[in-house]
Amino acid sequence: LLLDLETTGVDATQDRIVELSAVQALPTGPGACFSTVVQVDAEIVSSPGARKAAEVHGILANEILASPCFSECWFRFLAFVCSLLNGLVEDRGESSDEEPPTLSRPPDEWPTLLLAAHNGFAFDFAVLLCECYRHGLNLAVFERWVYVDTLHVVRSVALEAAPCFKLQCMTARVCDPADLKAHRGRDDCVALLGVLQHLAARLGLTVEGLMRMFAEEIDLLNSTAQVFTLVCA
Repeated sequence: LLLDLETTGVDATQDRIVELSAVQALPTGPGACFSTVVQVDAEIVSSPGARKAAEVHGILANEILASPCFSECWFRFLAFVCSLLNGLVEDRGESSDEEPPTLSRPPDEWPTLLLAAHNGFAFDFAVLLCECYRHGLNLAVFERWVYVDTLHVVRSVALEAAPCFKLQCMTARVCDPADLKAHRGRDDCVALLGVLQHLAARLGLTVEGLMRMFAEEIDLLNSTAQVFTLVCA
């Protein structure tokens, strides 16, 4: 699952999420998608940093103020993730018409969500963890997922010298410029998938296979301690 956040600035511990988007990466291309604008307090939206960020992502203040709060958006996102994982379980349990029917049972191993974002370790995952901590939401779900920072992927496996590894630069090199719609969450997720497909194909891998080479788990205890220190500073 590819994740992208639009925020009120570039401080991972203090700025707020104004858009939360995710796109399922299928072998054939983009699959199911989730995207929502997130409500932020008016005084934050009107701050100089947030206004500058809005010039980049283009999300208007009135749209942000009229959107659901972060907690509601987060629960919607978790429901979306749950539906994807349930779908994988159902696909594993399907049988052919020639096989006798069997009673359904829980899977032997529940599928693990692989969450990927460009510069995710330094920003997207940190912002998401800070927002959940700030809103008093249960953080245990973060331990059930694995994470990939696709910036690490493209730096490691790009087959040509690249002066810039930002998503927009990489997308411009491998995708049709007419398809570029930078800095809205869903479009950035789709653009990132295009870059990963290009790199994976060059290496003879699937996108999932490529990303799993870089997957990491989170040290939630240590991460939460850091978040507490930074958010409450």
